[in-house]
Amino acid sequence: MKISKILFVTMLTALAFSCSSDLDNPEAGSELDSVTVKTIVNTSELSAFADTILTDIFQSGVSGKSAKTNDCYTSETDGLVTTITFTDCVVENSELVNGTISATYFVDGNTIGLRITYTNLTVGENQITGTREMVLGEENDMGQTSIHIDSDITVVLEDDTIVVEEGSKVIWYTASSSQEQTIAIDGAWTVTTNGKTYNVAIERSLETTLPCEYISAGLMIISEDDASASVDFGDGTCDDLAMFTYPNGTTVEFNLRD
Repeated sequence: MKISKILFVTMLTALAFSCSSDLDNPEAGSELDSVTVKTIVNTSELSAFADTILTDIFQSGVSGKSAKTNDCYTSETDGLVTTITFTDCVVENSELVNGTISATYFVDGNTIGLRITYTNLTVGENQITGTREMVLGEENDMGQTSIHIDSDITVVLEDDTIVVEEGSKVIWYTASSSQEQTIAIDGAWTVTTNGKTYNVAIERSLETTLPCEYISAGLMIISEDDASASVDFGDGTCDDLAMFTYPNGTTVEFNLRD
């Protein structure tokens, strides 16, 4: 399994974690308001974007002890460790990217994986530090392969909000073809910000089938103490709509992308 294949699949998790800014907040004062939910999804989107950066670079065929492949980044490979340093890079129309990513490819018996360290990686005014480990699972009877992701990252958003994300996600995919790839995401993790810790759990697998650009099915629950909110991505229809339910039961429809 090539590094680029692992990263290509994890890159698709970015589909699940982007929402529009048009959520109203009918429950002023609630800890689980629209601002909190946006903070949670923006954090996951930024970490998934960092995986996208790695995907682009590894698929470009970087190799050798040391190689400069772009005017805005340098890549140095020593054995199974690749260190990439960015200076004012633009990746897929992103804001400027700066900082360092180190990726270590490992094989332990039948286990194949990747350990990633972000060191002061910035995307615009957002900063990512911490680690992620991705481990490739075996194919099941349905022809699906899993990638297990353990994260311990800290994100400083452009408004100086500090967010710590810890926990695990599992991505299931069927590699029938690039045009018909089915992706499903499960997992549970915590997000800590402003002195509060929120539990995020996938109650129904988040799913999509390429070439659909959006998560089209699944349910994500966000809870804090006795309060909980949910994001329902639908029944499988490929569209850019989802339903958000506040702790008081109020439900609003919103766009997954601006």
